[in-house]
Formats: sequence, C-alpha cells, structure tokens
Amino acid sequence: MEAGLYRAANDWRVPDQLYCRPENFSDRGAEGAELVVEVRSEGDETYRKLEFYAALGVGEVLVLHPQPRAVELFRLVEEKYVQVSPAADGAVLVETLGLRVAAASDVLRLTWDGGSADV
Repeated sequence: MEAGLYRAANDWRVPDQLYCRPENFSDRGAEGAELVVEVRSEGDETYRKLEFYAALGVGEVLVLHPQPRAVELFRLVEEKYVQVSPAADGAVLVETLGLRVAAASDVLRLTWDGGSADV
C-alpha cells in the first residue's frame, strides 16, 4: 500500500505532507485532506496534482520552493484553486493551521499565535 491521498484504489497522489481530519483516514491512507504540502524538486508533479487535490476538496495547498527559497499558497474557491497573494513581508497565511509562512534567505519562517520557528 502506498501512503497517500486516495480517490480510488488505483487513483492516488502522495504529497510531502498532508493534514486531515480523523474521519478522512481509511485502511489505504487518507480519503481527503484539509491541507497538503508539496516541496518542489526538479521534474516533480506538484502543479499537475492541483486538479486532483481540488476534486477531493483539499482546502489549501502549500508549495515550498527550496532554491531559491519561496512559498506559494493555493486556496480552494468554488472547486478551483486561487493563488493567495503574499503579505508585504512575503508571508502567506495558511488558514488551516493558523500559520504564517515566509521564505527568508536561508530558512522558512513559521509564525503562529504565541510562537515562531525558523526551519
């Protein structure tokens, strides 16, 4: 069994991370998610997965670019993704987690109510 996000036994995608509600778990993996995270690498299929994620109702897709360091956030609006414009400081608000994510020169800066971390 491949760990991932499933639409059918022979139709799934494997994001780098996914966040889902307990009722979305099944024996084969996740049947839905609130948020998926994709880390870009050369030749990956991140953007080709967006239609699949939208069909499953995934509310947000966070795309991380390692080099040059950058972040993109897509939010589901009426069955299609709309790219969220970053704030003046370059951060995007991931509503699912209540988390601001910004790319700095050598780290990702995560900020939430009451805390922050550089990764």
